[in-house]
Amino acid sequence: MNIIQLYEEKENQDCFEFLENKIREASQQMIERIYSEEVLDFLNRTASIVDEKGF
Repeated sequence: MNIIQLYEEKENQDCFEFLENKIREASQQMIERIYSEEVLDFLNRTASIVDEKGF
């Protein structure tokens, strides 16, 4: 292997890691947003439900 190949492989690995991190971050944000919406929907649907004591 020559130096240029090693440099290109390192550059490709850095690019791959960068993209992987960006995809992971976006996925986490999407999951958080979905769960937040689900929780708010659940709270809105059950806000008027009370037990026999009014709680």
